[in-house]
Amino acid sequence: MTSLTQATIAKDTSVNLFASPTRQVTPSAKKLATGLTGSYAIGFPLKQGADADTVTPVTAAADQVVAVLGEAVADASTATIVCVYEEGNFNKYTVQAALTARSVAVTTADMAVKARMKGIDFSDVIKGGE
Repeated sequence: MTSLTQATIAKDTSVNLFASPTRQVTPSAKKLATGLTGSYAIGFPLKQGADADTVTPVTAAADQVVAVLGEAVADASTATIVCVYEEGNFNKYTVQAALTARSVAVTTADMAVKARMKGIDFSDVIKGGE
């Protein structure tokens, strides 16, 4: 079994992934399932893979979301270890944009109830004046 270690993860401030500035989230490292192709945007929802350390992208409304991708993956065929968030309050528009970019016909509303059971919430984000 491959041992996963926590890598240094730089927060991408160009993407508004989190909906709550006060809810603590901790990134973790997971293996991305093999056999995937293409790119995945930050915020893409993930389901459980073949084992406890593996995640794979959701493809249907019935999938149980167990994590949200915490980094953009340029080429899924070469990515092995990725940063994920296994709980938190996420910007539903960022998550939906990640799904739309891959032409996945699932919405955050479709996944909301099952995701909440795992401590993952999709919320509106209203940006204030800066």
